[in-house]
Parts: sequence; C-alpha cells; structure tokens
Amino acid sequence: SSPINRTYLAYHATPDEHITGFGEQFTRLDMKGQVLPILITEQGHMRGRQPYSAILNKVSAGGAGDWYTSYAPVPFYMTSSGQSLFLKTSEYASFNFSNPTRTELVVWKNGLQGEIINASTPRQTLSAFTEYAGRMPVPPRWFHKGAIVGLMGGSDVVRHAWQELKKEKAAIGGFWLQDWVGKRETTFGTRLWWNWRLDPKSYPDWNELVSSLDSEGIATLGYINPFLTATTPENANGQSYYQEALDKGYLVRNPKGEPYESDSVGFTGTLVDLTNPKAFAWMKAIIKKELIGNGMKGWMADFGEALPFDAQIMNGNAAAVHNLYPTLWAKVNREAMEEAGVRDSTLAFFRSGYTKSPGDVQAFWLGDQMTTWDGDDGMKSAVKGLLSGGLSGFSNNHMDIGGCIALTYDVAGVSIVRIRRDKELLTRSIELNAFTAAFRTHEGNKPEANHQFDSDEDTLKFFAYFSRVFASLADYRESLFEEAAKYGTPLVRHLLLEYPNDPVAWTIADQWML
Repeated sequence: SSPINRTYLAYHATPDEHITGFGEQFTRLDMKGQVLPILITEQGHMRGRQPYSAILNKVSAGGAGDWYTSYAPVPFYMTSSGQSLFLKTSEYASFNFSNPTRTELVVWKNGLQGEIINASTPRQTLSAFTEYAGRMPVPPRWFHKGAIVGLMGGSDVVRHAWQELKKEKAAIGGFWLQDWVGKRETTFGTRLWWNWRLDPKSYPDWNELVSSLDSEGIATLGYINPFLTATTPENANGQSYYQEALDKGYLVRNPKGEPYESDSVGFTGTLVDLTNPKAFAWMKAIIKKELIGNGMKGWMADFGEALPFDAQIMNGNAAAVHNLYPTLWAKVNREAMEEAGVRDSTLAFFRSGYTKSPGDVQAFWLGDQMTTWDGDDGMKSAVKGLLSGGLSGFSNNHMDIGGCIALTYDVAGVSIVRIRRDKELLTRSIELNAFTAAFRTHEGNKPEANHQFDSDEDTLKFFAYFSRVFASLADYRESLFEEAAKYGTPLVRHLLLEYPNDPVAWTIADQWML
C-alpha cells in the first residue's frame, strides 16, 4: 500500500466571504470560520444543546451527535465571492475555513479528484454541480396532492383516522404505515421488526385496505431499511430474511468474519452487503415482492449511514465505501421500481445521501429531529437542513411535521428529561410544512407522549385546513419539480439564489421562498 494516506490542498480565501452548501447542515449555513468534516453519520439527538446532550451521551456514548453531524453531507460548496469546488472522492474529508485568507482541505486518500466551478451566479453554480451530481426526477402527483398521514396501530386505526379526516374535508395523498411489519417496544420507544414481511396480526385485511384507499386516489406507503434483525418465530411472519441472508453470505461482517451487529437502541441489526451483486439483487427482490407486491406506492427508505469502517465487505474498502453506501441503497430502490415497471408512479424517500444521490432519489427527508423548537436539533435546525440541502442538489426535501424524537428519562421516580411534542409546536410546524415539498406527519418514537394531528378537535380541523392549503399549491409545485429536474433548483429556495447580489441574503438562515 502507498505510504501516503492524506492529500492536502490550500488556496486563497476572501476574508468577508460567506460559504454555504455541504449537503444537509443543521446548525449553521455559513461555514466561514469553521472546520467541517464530511462523513455520513447518524446526526444524533440534541447535537450540543445542554444539559441534554451531556445526559444523553452518558446514557449512550456519542448519541447526542455534534453541530456538524449529518445524514447527508456533501463535499461541495459555493461562496459569495464566486468560488465553488466539489470533490469526486468518497473517503473522509475535512474543510478548514478558520483562516480568513486561506482555505485548506484534506482527503484521507493518496490523491484527490474534484472540480472547480466557474459560474456567474449561485443558480448557475448549482446547475453546473447538479449536472455532475444528478438531478432529482419529478415525483408522482399523489406525493404532493395532499397530506401523507403517518399512522401505526393496524387497520382499524387507519380506517378511523381516514373517516375523521374525511369529515373535515382534509386533502389526503397517502397513508404512511411504517408498522406494516409489526411493532416492537424498546427503551427508546416504539420501533419495528426489521424483517420486511407483512404483519397479518396488525393488518389482517391489508389487501382490502389498500384497495379501498386506492379507489379514492390515496396511496399506501410503508417502510424499509437495509438492516435485518433476527426474529422470533411469532414475529417472522412466515420467513426470516435475516436467516436467509446469513445462510447466503449476504451480510456485512465484522473483523472476525461474523455478522456485524450494530446497536439500534434496544436491539441490534446487521446491514446487507450491497457491494455484493447477489445481495444487491436479493434486496431488490424483497422490495419488489414485499412492498410493491403488497400494493405500496411509496415507502420510507431509512438509514444507510452506518457502514462500519472496519467492516468486511465483498467489494472495496469499508472506509472508502462508507460514504457511498447511501448511493447503493438508493440504487437498490430505484432499480426495484424500474424492474417492476412502477418508477413513475412509486416513490421512496431517503434520509441518507452523498454527492450523487439526487440522480437516483425522488425525495429526501431530513431524518429524526427532536420535538423541540431550537436550532440545534429542533424545528429551526430542520429549516437550515432544507436550505443547505437545497443549495447542494437536494431539491425535493421535507421534514417530519412536528419532529420525531421525544425523550423521557426518570431517575428514582423523578423526571430528569421530559421532551415531547406539544400542541403549539405541532400547529406551527403544520403551518411551516404547508409551504414545502411534502406534507407528512410522523407519530414519533413515543406516540403516546406526543401531540398528534388528531389529539383534539381543534388540531384536527387545523391540520385539515392546512392540508387543503398545501393541496392548493400542487400545480405550482409541479412546475417547480419540473424546474428542479431540469436545472437542480430547489423548491425550498434560499434567498441567495434569487438575490445573489444582496449581501444580507447570504446571512439568512431562517427564511425561504417556494
């Protein structure tokens, strides 16, 4: 192997410039003065907000994350002084903007590849970058014709909510039923069985339910990720995909050659080795059979950011493949849809991504924000994620309405941490999301602790009203999706794309245009 394992590049910088891009960044948009690592990772919960981050890190080491942790960082940026650069490498990289007159970057590799973009405006810069990175296709109309309502609990729960929403004349695009595989209760909250088989106990009339929704133009959505977990016979629903993958050698392995079990707070899961062509094809077959075959028109394609650096995989070095694993996961989903002949009518939405993910992805979402207001990991941080992602080619992106993660910790019967979604946060988030690319609810990891869209009559009416507001913009959004597919311009648009010569526009992190 080469004795050289780092490559550095340094060049002149302008002291008063603003620097933005870098994929989804949740704490700050302007990176001038910062040192920013580019490594796909679980973003963590609280991300520096104290004292909660310190408490969480005591319970789960590193669980809080940091200001720079992101599911979808991208080694691309643009500046107010007209500079722009992106890397074509996948290895760990770091950008150092701490010196006012000098920019330094390092890639953990013998050599680096990248491009410098010469363009007159930020829009032209973004168009040039997305010509390389890929541009997101126009999503199916159902995705943004109304609310995508996230529910768990089974067929009766879905039918009841459907009737209540009908009474309020809500605009509904789909029902997102992530517990189609069955629920499992953990210390972190309500989770799922990662076996990707329909749970007949929760949904005994699944086909009838899907057909009923479809007859009224409402899509049924599910959930999947690239992990598998060992199941008990009563939760396998007739087949253990974990055991099948183990027998066929399709799982990512640890340095000892054993299945690489990753902790998921309450249970462990093992990634499918998507660098193995046979495992790649096998995972596509699961999507075609279990999701598309069960009538789903969409699903959350979760995770993708957790390939361990010391893992054994069939092709490549895990440290170099780590940032590329989300792109493999996106390709699995895209090819499954294409092979089933449903690419134009079906949609998967992802939280992890890298430079060239947009070309394979129809929609992103921002991952698991806290059910809080703050700019570290709450609603304000989600707005920053939408804006920075949009400035990096993630043109169709959205958030969970009201956030996802509630935290409740008691010590000796005394409440130490109690963070949950209240009515005010939910209603303000409902308003916000009516003017984005998608309008999707999530019950959260602790549904019983969080205020829901139907927790009371006022909230239900409020939600229904803004679902209609969102639906009223469908034709306008359609034109924006077409623009995004052609030029890479985002729907949630930072002001600097429209007013690049306004110095104030480059400093704004909490406003956008649609």
